[in-house]
Amino acid sequence: MRLDKFLKVSRLIKRRSVAKEASDGARVKVNGKTAKPACDVKEGDIIEITFGNRTVGVEVVSVAEHALKADASSMYRVIEDYLTSKLTDEWFIKKILLFFASYLNMPFGADNTSL
Repeated sequence: MRLDKFLKVSRLIKRRSVAKEASDGARVKVNGKTAKPACDVKEGDIIEITFGNRTVGVEVVSVAEHALKADASSMYRVIEDYLTSKLTDEWFIKKILLFFASYLNMPFGADNTSL
C-alpha cells in the first residue's frame, strides 16, 4: 500500500493530501530513510512522522485498504513519541519561572534571569 494512503487509512494523518505533503516535505521516514508518498508500506515497517517539534515512531502491524475509525489504531503500534526540539526541559522550566516571576512582579535571581 502507498505510504500516503496508509497514513490516511490508519488515521495517523487526517487527509491523504496532507500525508502526501508531509512525505514530499521530507517529514516522513520509512525504515530510517526519507520516503516519498508512493513508497510501498508493508507489515513490520517502521514509520517516523515529524509534526512540528514532535516525532512519532510507529511499527506497521497490519495493512488494510479500508478501516473503521475504531479499528484504525490497530493498524500500527506506537514505538516512540518524543519532542525533537533542541530546547531542554531546564530551559523550558526557566522560561516558565521567568514568566510567572515577571507576572507577579517578583525578582528572579540577581539579574532577574538566573535561578
